[in-house]
Parts: sequence; structure tokens; C-alpha cells
Amino acid sequence: MTVYGIFYFLVYRAININKPRTQANWQLPFIITAVYAIVDEFHQVFTPSRHPSPLDVGFDLIGASIAFLRIYRYI
Repeated sequence: MTVYGIFYFLVYRAININKPRTQANWQLPFIITAVYAIVDEFHQVFTPSRHPSPLDVGFDLIGASIAFLRIYRYI
């Protein structure tokens, strides 16, 4: 969760580098983080002694959601 929270934060900063907070785009970084989490789970199919789990994608997105809430000062 921590890694995906940091990943979301970095993607958010990269996409919104020159935009004021009122015009910031939060959806695109979340979509990029979600797609990366899904691809990472798919990659585990080919890694010995690892198995993919949709639950892991959910935990990854919880980390991204926490980063989103922190950026917008909801927590």
C-alpha cells in the first residue's frame, strides 16, 4: 500500500507540475496507478512461487486512495 501511495503521489506531481490545485487532474494518475497494479498482478503469473490476486490490486488502490486523500487534505 505504501509503495502504491508513493507511486500515485509521484504520478500526480508529474502530471500536474504546472497547474494550480484548483485545476489539478486526479483521475489520470489514479487510472495509471490502477493499470500498473493490474499489470503487476498479471506479471506474477509468470514469476515462480508467486500468484496473482485481485485482493492485492484492491490493497494497492487503497494505498493510492490514501495518497489522494492526503494530497487534498481530507486526512
